[in-house]
Amino acid sequence: MKDAKTIRTSRNLPKRSWQNLALIAVPAAVLVGIETYHATTILPDLARSRAAVAHTLQVIDAARMLDEAIQDAQRGEQGFIITGRTG
Repeated sequence: MKDAKTIRTSRNLPKRSWQNLALIAVPAAVLVGIETYHATTILPDLARSRAAVAHTLQVIDAARMLDEAIQDAQRGEQGFIITGRTG
């Protein structure tokens, strides 16, 4: 025959299991909710950042092309001054 302590422990086991499960599931659900909120609030900022980076790269490319054009003009001017010939 089972003693009183064994019977009491076996009855409390399902309740204790549910408590342990709740201690794992509730914080996990809260973390999932926080991450979902965080992700949905960051996505618009991320899109704006990507657009800003793309624009910055376009400006850098345009500045590089302008610099090359200025250097080409300077070389042509120097060549004209030295030789007196165009082209």
